[in-house]
Amino acid sequence: MSLLLWLCSGWLEAATLDRVAAVVNDDLIVLSSVYEVGGEYLTQNIGTDNLRTAELEVLETLIQRTLVSQELQGLGMDVTDEEVENAMNDISESNGIARSELRSEVEASGLDWDAYQDEIRESLRQMKFNQLILQPRIVVDEKAIAEQYRQIKLQQPDVIDLYGIFLKNPPATKSAEEVATALSISLEEAQAKLDAMQDSAFAERDATLAKVQQLLNDGMPFADVAKQYDQSGLAQSGGKMGTFGKGQLRKDIDAVAFGMQVGEVKTIDVGTGVYLLFVKEQRKQEAPPLESLRPQLMDAYYASRFEEEMETWYESTKSRAAITIQLEDVPSDSTVIDP
Repeated sequence: MSLLLWLCSGWLEAATLDRVAAVVNDDLIVLSSVYEVGGEYLTQNIGTDNLRTAELEVLETLIQRTLVSQELQGLGMDVTDEEVENAMNDISESNGIARSELRSEVEASGLDWDAYQDEIRESLRQMKFNQLILQPRIVVDEKAIAEQYRQIKLQQPDVIDLYGIFLKNPPATKSAEEVATALSISLEEAQAKLDAMQDSAFAERDATLAKVQQLLNDGMPFADVAKQYDQSGLAQSGGKMGTFGKGQLRKDIDAVAFGMQVGEVKTIDVGTGVYLLFVKEQRKQEAPPLESLRPQLMDAYYASRFEEEMETWYESTKSRAAITIQLEDVPSDSTVIDP
């Protein structure tokens, strides 16, 4: 076969594998590009009645991308190879990867290198389009920013001002063997003495606990009772443990404290002793000042407005463009793609 015939046969074979899916003004979108962008979404629909619908959905995205590219090219502001390379350098640096190793890392993750670069270029193009075309159309609505901030304040987690009185458990005693040896008594007698001591010590603690509870029931301020009876170092602060959000305390205390009503007192055994917990106040955590959140509020505002303005721009630009969809000319089940 001559070289010319070989080239022609190769072109014809490629034509059976790929074809034009749409023409946007003077630019072609081929079916393989639809499958490169659609990826797993289209693969999952192969062999189903939904395939053509899925292909058209992805094609719509590519038509929008093409119109964006044409707009920037018309302004002489399309993404340059240098900008793509700079973005690659930034990606390498932020991920701690040598630039020379980025390609192998990308391919090792299962991504096609050319497709990866295309998506980087497309992301840069959309960012540039947002800045040059969409952002000038947007007037910041301060009322909308204020409403965003109000929602943030409403979404702040609950916090409680928690107070406590801690009564220690009796200290650990010597072993029965040590007591038996020291007092020259039997092991059974030694254990009996130890049990009696522990019972007496716990009875004393429980008596103190009952007295504390009675004082609180009688209306004595929690802080005054804490100053007199706390055994954990909270006495000086009148029992104030601090202000806490849910999840900031150890789990057992957290579960009890955040199940309490304001003004309620509950007892919890934590192993080393008993806490009497008191929730003095519950409120929403104070949100950071508006000005400190303004940058992220503006980002969220612009992201929402970009989406709205993009839709408006796209529908307007699409209506003026010469667009021919050729994907519908061939049944889905005849599509053969080898991207």
